[in-house]
Amino acid sequence: MQGVPGFVPRVLRDAEVGLFRADERVFEAMLDGWKAQMLARGLTTQTIEGRCRLLSRFQEYAGTFPWTWRPVDLDDFMAERRSGEKPISLTTLRSDSNAIAMFCAYVSSPTYGWGEFCEQTFGDVPAQIAFEWNTPRHTADDAIPPGRRAFTQMELQKLFDYQDDLVDREYAAGSKRWLPALRDSIAFKVCYAYGLRRREVTITCPPGTRVADLLRPSGAPLAVGYAPGTIVGHSRRATVRFEPATLPRPARVTVSVLCKRPAASGTILAPDARGAAAPTHRVVVDAALLLVRPDGRARGWVRRGQPIAVTGASGAWRRVVPADGARGWLRAAALERIR
Repeated sequence: MQGVPGFVPRVLRDAEVGLFRADERVFEAMLDGWKAQMLARGLTTQTIEGRCRLLSRFQEYAGTFPWTWRPVDLDDFMAERRSGEKPISLTTLRSDSNAIAMFCAYVSSPTYGWGEFCEQTFGDVPAQIAFEWNTPRHTADDAIPPGRRAFTQMELQKLFDYQDDLVDREYAAGSKRWLPALRDSIAFKVCYAYGLRRREVTITCPPGTRVADLLRPSGAPLAVGYAPGTIVGHSRRATVRFEPATLPRPARVTVSVLCKRPAASGTILAPDARGAAAPTHRVVVDAALLLVRPDGRARGWVRRGQPIAVTGASGAWRRVVPADGARGWLRAAALERIR
């Protein structure tokens, strides 16, 4: 069993080796062994590090070590986190208690030898402290709060019927609002049919054109960007994502995408009209400030995925011309060649 990932390390089992602050060294070895066991299970490094930080925090709160932990320690720890200045959500509570339960299952399993080692060294053994009666349990198919649950089929039908009735009323009254209302009704149905997130909308360019740029939304001061999967200069369909924002009152927002027909070279960027050498075509790797001059004041922003024409260079800076015609400087690290 010594070859099992997470088994008690040889240096701890060597009777000739003395341990300074044995309790702390053993707890650190337990965390290292748990990391090895989780890596062997294929968990991500981010998940592993988060769980180990939680266990270190719990040990510091309890003031004791796994071979003396009691269920009341877990109760007090979770109660304080749930009722503090920034109470954790029920989902976080469930995730944290589950992580502590998995650690206790690891150190109390005979497979890894920690129980036998702790009994010989400290005269006590680690045990499970998380049970059904002191940890939250799923009572539904998902962990979404009731205020954010999905609509039932009956509620969806009522929503769609209301949208259709609104179109009929506006059309019968001779109002021009019937066309935007029809558009909204179709947008609602498309979003639910294709599973779009509530802050996303998909815009399709006409045949033969590609997504060239995302125009500033009108109607409200909202920030928008491309969702993953939209490639400027290549995609014909753009999925637009709204950044979280709070408006003082409901507003109608119009989002537009600039579509262009590719040139014979396959690029959507126009050639230099002054007859200079053809610019290098690149795409912005991440959102960045467009500067008037290197290390100068800002002129504006360029979005992630926005096509850029590079017309000059100065050290680590590049003189660029976005598709909207603005001119400025960007760092070379923010650009990537269009393939």
